[in-house]
Amino acid sequence: MKTRAPGQTGSFALRATARLGVCTLLLTAHCALAGGAFAQSPAPLPAPPLVHYGKWAALGLAASFTIFGVQSHDRADRDFGALLTYCRSTGPCSLGGDGRYTNPTAEALYQRVRTGDRTARAWLVGGQVALAGGAVLFVLELRRRKGPENIPFSPYVVGGRFGTLLGMQIAWK
Repeated sequence: MKTRAPGQTGSFALRATARLGVCTLLLTAHCALAGGAFAQSPAPLPAPPLVHYGKWAALGLAASFTIFGVQSHDRADRDFGALLTYCRSTGPCSLGGDGRYTNPTAEALYQRVRTGDRTARAWLVGGQVALAGGAVLFVLELRRRKGPENIPFSPYVVGGRFGTLLGMQIAWK
């Protein structure tokens, strides 16, 4: 005769069998109450062309705007380097009381730098907006249900008194 450990009962095998029966019952109930198979649901509508092709156009715009922004920024950097070189070669460039350079050439170079920086900022912000729009369009297309075409028959399963009946229903329309 086996000795039992403290807290162990003799009905352990009975509890394991009961758990298995409860799990089987729950699984059967879940399958019976579940709706039709996903393949039997109506086919989803395709994504509108604006969403399907617009996401790629938006990403192309984002890349283009970013490239233009980088080029404008590089041009503004070159103009700023030219301003620094000009001020070193002609002596210090003094500022007037209104914040402008007193030397007209230095002021013209500085205005080109400011214009280039504004242009670069506009291109880069446009690129970020286009990227956000492309991301929104990608999410919109991902949220659309995708799946196989509708299957023209449904299975016929009925639990009867003498067992389970299997068959097939065909809808004649």
